[in-house]
Amino acid sequence: MCIKRYITKYLFVIYGNFKKMGCLFWIPIFIICVFLPLVNLRDCISPNVYSKYFIDSRNMYLIPVGVVVWIFLTLKPYVSENGRELLYVYTKSKLAEVLIETVLYNIMVLIPFIILYARVLDDPILIYIKYLICSFMFASITYLVIFLFNSVNICIMFVFGVYIIELLSYLGNLSFPTFFNMSLSNYYNYFTGLVVMMIITVVSVIVGKHFNNYYISYE
Repeated sequence: MCIKRYITKYLFVIYGNFKKMGCLFWIPIFIICVFLPLVNLRDCISPNVYSKYFIDSRNMYLIPVGVVVWIFLTLKPYVSENGRELLYVYTKSKLAEVLIETVLYNIMVLIPFIILYARVLDDPILIYIKYLICSFMFASITYLVIFLFNSVNICIMFVFGVYIIELLSYLGNLSFPTFFNMSLSNYYNYFTGLVVMMIITVVSVIVGKHFNNYYISYE
């Protein structure tokens, strides 16, 4: 009974979060379910030897960071608006909301992945796991930074700064380690990248929850 009440409570909270986002709620949905499928459609319909690499690269540019939109819009009122302490009355820690929204995001990612990409990509399960863990990493970093610095602007600059460095390093073939370049042709690099992302995610969640709780007590 307690579990049912807990689930109902957070589903209600998540629904409220999405509703308050307005039209911005649809940005990740448009990217995942409309934009990327259209961009990848030709490689899915008439695949060639390079199609799987193009599809994976395009997806890695946008899928992991897309979840940041929901997480950022959910957490923004708790650090940037007047009377924000009243928002903590119904739920205290925001961690559960961040995790649930990230799970929902990755379920959405799974839909076009199954319909379009799975039959073209090699080892589609491992590739989806890469998207899954990378999106959790970006979500957890957003959660950490926004409560660590108690600033929306710093959060935007930091998270997208990491994303841009990763993207430029990958496109420019630089020596900076990039999660975008986790190719299945080298399983050691692939699984090493997964482990590193999981460590970053766990540390970000633990530290972020500490500052989230500290911020609640401060308020």
